[in-house]
Amino acid sequence: MSTIGPLLVIWMLLLAAVQIYMLALYIKTLSNVDATPSDAKNYSPMLVVLSLRGADPYLRDSLTRLLTSDYPDVRFRIVIDSADDPSLTIVDAFLQERDDARVERMILKNRLPHCSGKVSGLLEATESIPGNCQLVAWIDGDSLLHRTALRELADGLRDPKVGAVSGNRWYLPPEASLSGITRMFWNAFAVPTMNMVGILWGGCMAMRAADLRNPELRSLLANSFIEDSTICNYVRSSGRTTAMIAAAFLLNRETISLRDHYRFATRQLFTVRIDNSRWWLVTTHMLALNLTILLMLIPMSMPWLQWWKEICVVYLLLTGLSLTTIPFGHLRVCRILRDRGESVPRISLSQWALFPLAVFMPNQLNLISTLNAFFIRRITWRGITYEFGGRQKCRIVNVEPMGNSAPAGRSVV
Repeated sequence: MSTIGPLLVIWMLLLAAVQIYMLALYIKTLSNVDATPSDAKNYSPMLVVLSLRGADPYLRDSLTRLLTSDYPDVRFRIVIDSADDPSLTIVDAFLQERDDARVERMILKNRLPHCSGKVSGLLEATESIPGNCQLVAWIDGDSLLHRTALRELADGLRDPKVGAVSGNRWYLPPEASLSGITRMFWNAFAVPTMNMVGILWGGCMAMRAADLRNPELRSLLANSFIEDSTICNYVRSSGRTTAMIAAAFLLNRETISLRDHYRFATRQLFTVRIDNSRWWLVTTHMLALNLTILLMLIPMSMPWLQWWKEICVVYLLLTGLSLTTIPFGHLRVCRILRDRGESVPRISLSQWALFPLAVFMPNQLNLISTLNAFFIRRITWRGITYEFGGRQKCRIVNVEPMGNSAPAGRSVV
């Protein structure tokens, strides 16, 4: 152990250095929040796309928030997966009440065979971008935008070196459940990793219209399972960068089961593996950190070892740095949300009671999900079954009709 002990200490110190670097970048991102977006007269015309398959539990709230955006010159296109989709009734009833001339409702005409339904909707909605539109944003059906979110995305694109921007979701479950708190912690670990590696979130994302008019990008998207990773690759290949916009973080109050959370987390990692060129960075970081935190428990249980004290001290340093992202991110994001006038419920005593158990769950789930992502060959997502591998990276093999709306507050996975 005289040789192995120092090597283990050095290895954990290296991982701790990575965590410090990641935390520094995270602090910079979450601190870069302008409370007063630019003058409304300085914003370029924007097209906002909402692709829907299935009725998310907060779809009506999402539509309300979308249309009450304070973006000065914006048009909306809502693409519904089919004429039988349960979201159609909700959307039509909502639009009949609002009668907003800025909104165009579309039914998906051409489901492309080698990309997800969401990507088909995005491509169809942007086949003819209005000539004066210089920016395109898109959101998910469960994204609850605040009034200035679109302006904050547009502000992020003022730098010509930035090719695409996004916000991110921030989970705060309404109930005291192990699954909800686990997803909350999982997300608190995932967001700083995404920020460090340069992965965006397609639930609230924007880029320049000129890029979405580019046949090269459109061809890439037509053969991609998901759009955010493909767009990140495209942007980086053009010599530009991406940016996560802290001011555009969105609160998510949906509930979820542990089984659905595992499926969701695995799919998130798989979409990075299948479409993002930086997957190797993600998997190296995930496996190295999670395996180290798990396996170092073995030498720590052997107090007679020569380097036992040093191993314990450095292990506590590493886990402490890893856990720091949770309270820092939560406090900072909640402050951002409250500063823009949103109501952010405080964590209840019953939720606090679950923290000691839930805080270690993401490590095990991330480890299993990362390993599982290597072997996935088929995924069913919102009633569509996709197969991966072979001549085509992604292909649709079955489409089932979507059922009725999910129960109120329940995530649609």
